[in-house]
Amino acid sequence: MPPPGKGSGGHLNIFRFIKYLEDYGHINKIYLYSDGGNTPIGMIKDIMGDSYPKVSAEIKWLNNPNDMDDADVIICTSWETAYASKSSNLKSKRFYFVQDYEPYFYPIGSLYSLAKNTYDFDFYGITAGGWLSKKLASEHNMKTDYYNFGADQKIYNLINTKKRKEIFFYARPFTERRGFEMGILALEIFHKKHPDYIINFAGWDVSEYDIPFAYQNLKTLEINELRDVYNRCAVGLLLSYTNMSLLPLELLACGTITVINEGDNNSQVSNNEYIAYTKNDPLSLAQKISEKKKK
Repeated sequence: MPPPGKGSGGHLNIFRFIKYLEDYGHINKIYLYSDGGNTPIGMIKDIMGDSYPKVSAEIKWLNNPNDMDDADVIICTSWETAYASKSSNLKSKRFYFVQDYEPYFYPIGSLYSLAKNTYDFDFYGITAGGWLSKKLASEHNMKTDYYNFGADQKIYNLINTKKRKEIFFYARPFTERRGFEMGILALEIFHKKHPDYIINFAGWDVSEYDIPFAYQNLKTLEINELRDVYNRCAVGLLLSYTNMSLLPLELLACGTITVINEGDNNSQVSNNEYIAYTKNDPLSLAQKISEKKKK
């Protein structure tokens, strides 16, 4: 896997699956693979904090794909690590843990092509939701199984049934697929009509961005802080232009209606009746937030 940081939903899922494998008696080793250098493992664990399930798996850097120990299975988790898996001389079965269509992370060009090519490596795909499974099967003839999204009800649950006067926005400015600019435009329209509602930004520190309305900058929160924030909010705005985020169902578990842009990439992951899908433009998004805040 690429080295985990703080607040990464993708790494959260990876560590959940490692924990499941450990619970079923499998011995796991985690290899970090990245061009970013070899940050000391202890420092990486400090950055991770309590964001991920605790596992007993050894974590080490992989500088040469042939340095991996013998194993029954190698599971790569990103397009870069797919190349490391393919290059290894181990006879292990290859699986590809696919949580998004990573070519979409780049403009069409070299990186786009390098990412896209990994889906033709004849690895067995384990995908986050049905959209990826269908896409990889139809476009790459890839054999896959998928898991459905859900929310851990030990962490995310309803504790506030009173009237709510706050809005939640998942704000990741540097992650194009999360639609930061579109969200700002929609929330500006909403704020002009409903200035009495508090708008919360969470996911990143947005203090350096010019945002044309009042907001609460919650930055990157720990998992144990999210339930209380979600339970204050009537509506969550969660945009995604590739695979759907984990957050919509977690917010719903806390009684927060979620507004999401329309698209197979979202609706084929979850057709939950309380997710409010709408057209992908600022006016439509703002109007849907206004409608759902009354529910």
